Amino acid sequence: MFFASTHGMHADAAVENLRLDNTVDLSNSDGYDRFTFSPRIWAGVQEGCWAVLGRFWYLSDSTSGLNPAFPAPGSTSGTYNDERLKAYTIDFEVSRSFCCGMSKVDFFLGGRYASFEAGQGLDVTRFTSPTEISNSNVFTDFTFSGLGITTGFQGRTPIGCDTCISLVWGLRGSVLWGDAYRAVQTSDSVIDAGTDAASVNSALSAECATAFIIEAQVGAQWDHELRCLPMSAFFRVAAEYQYWDLGSSGSVFSTSFAQDSPGRAVSSGSVGNVDMNLVGLTVGCGFNW
Repeated sequence: MFFASTHGMHADAAVENLRLDNTVDLSNSDGYDRFTFSPRIWAGVQEGCWAVLGRFWYLSDSTSGLNPAFPAPGSTSGTYNDERLKAYTIDFEVSRSFCCGMSKVDFFLGGRYASFEAGQGLDVTRFTSPTEISNSNVFTDFTFSGLGITTGFQGRTPIGCDTCISLVWGLRGSVLWGDAYRAVQTSDSVIDAGTDAASVNSALSAECATAFIIEAQVGAQWDHELRCLPMSAFFRVAAEYQYWDLGSSGSVFSTSFAQDSPGRAVSSGSVGNVDMNLVGLTVGCGFNW
């Protein structure tokens, strides 16, 4: 369970009535910025101090809002906004366990595939006169996918000599090489009974990029050895933080403008160095044989 916040994507859309000297506008400088949920599934096999482990983590969410316009000439406006976010990782790693005092520490090294997608859209429509409709919209899109290495450690320390509750802690870092795609489209129009004005512009970039992911976790785990089966059940609650830096290999910018008095529409959008912060809580359970 995370509060997810993306940065590096900006969008503005505005429609102005020049006679009334007022503006209806939308702006989004953060992309997706809200609470969301994501599952993580893992499984592995251990022999002595060595283990092989596979892990899959997935996050996908979107939000939108529509405030429609109704044809009351000269006064009404409608707005629409959309934000989306999707990210997942697939890991395959080898780990080695060590005992450090009362703590058991697993060091791991392996490969990771990661994918990230984010986008946003803004639209403003307005009746700027009894016969004139003005519209402004902007869309941004960013994707990254790549392969790389992941490494780190995870430890478990009992909080006492005769207890089944332990402190769990860990740190992971990943470096990935892949392709980053950035795209922006802006368009504006002012449509009247006699005259029209319109503008459409776009920009895109496709580059090789290097991405970095840092993950940290600290919490508590309860273990219970089962009597009828040769396994131990566990339940874990921990605070978790993730930081994704998707590289600075490119940037795109687009702006558009249309005017036919009394209406004027302006839109702009950009995608630069995109990153994501995830701050939240992880709740997990499973079995160890």
